[in-house]
Amino acid sequence: MSGQLASSLEKYFGFIHNPAGALFTEVITTLNAIIDNEEIHAIVKIRVLEYTEGLLKFETAVTAQVYMQLFSCTMPLCKLCDWIY
Repeated sequence: MSGQLASSLEKYFGFIHNPAGALFTEVITTLNAIIDNEEIHAIVKIRVLEYTEGLLKFETAVTAQVYMQLFSCTMPLCKLCDWIY
């Protein structure tokens, strides 16, 4: 993965142990505040809720991609360890 792409992903999704400052976390927090606000019209809340659910599904897809990358890197190492031992 290129350095620029890694930096962009870290900015958007944060780090594994510290997602607090990530843009994604801020967006989800803001959308949840809109959903919880009693003064906002119900139609707006429904649209925001649908958008939030879509973003959370996107996070799941990205997480799956990260795991696939990790496994594609570690599987050859596992096979090499089996061959050595």
